[in-house]
Amino acid sequence: MTILRHELKQGRRMAIIWAVGCALIEVLSLSVFPKVKNGMTLINQMLESMGTLAKAFAADRLDYGTVMGYYAAEAGNILSLGGGLFAAILGISMLSKEEGRHTAEYLFPHPVSRLWVLVQKLMAMLLLFLTFSAITATASWLTLRWLGEPFSMVDFVQIHMGVYLLMLHLGCLCLCISAFMSRDSTGLGIGLSLGMYFMLLLINMEVGIDALRYLTPYYYTEAAKLVGPDSFHSFFLKLNLGLSAAFLMIGFSRYATKDLRI
Repeated sequence: MTILRHELKQGRRMAIIWAVGCALIEVLSLSVFPKVKNGMTLINQMLESMGTLAKAFAADRLDYGTVMGYYAAEAGNILSLGGGLFAAILGISMLSKEEGRHTAEYLFPHPVSRLWVLVQKLMAMLLLFLTFSAITATASWLTLRWLGEPFSMVDFVQIHMGVYLLMLHLGCLCLCISAFMSRDSTGLGIGLSLGMYFMLLLINMEVGIDALRYLTPYYYTEAAKLVGPDSFHSFFLKLNLGLSAAFLMIGFSRYATKDLRI
């Protein structure tokens, strides 16, 4: 498990920085909730004036007067976008960096199969996602407790499960792409994540391209959909897991047979 430890050591700093950054924004957002709650009349007027823009960010479907509605609207979007970017950046470099940084020539002459290398890298990626989720969820939970407002623990867990599933999907997609590349391409990972987030905004704005919901994991992991009695849609949950598995199989197949550039 040497490779697993090495990847965790390399990635933990980035995971902690991204998680702490997102957590700080969450805490700051939640800290102003009492003022938002006291000014709901003004908030509702502002949301009505935003029109289509309010729909894009699902602000029209949430009750800002409840702490979980506010959390889903504010911190949920922050976590989704931040977590998605982190997952894409981590996944897109997981395999390609071995060639781009000329470490493949050192790694693969050792008595270790490429499959085992891939498995350990995947395990490291999933554990780093868990680190991100643990830090952000802990910060949010402590802040919610500090506010003293009643909130649904089920909704809270569902929101953070949604963020993890989002990171899983984007991480596996970018890991697959990484297997076809010979150098790091952080910009591609960022572009993919932002592009899929933009798809969600278009869907919410009801511009007549609902087919995009099958292409972006942001649609079915959106925090606004995970608050209340309805949680994960079983079809999209299966789609998420199925596509993630397919991405891994394609990536593993490609990396196991490609000629490595050293």
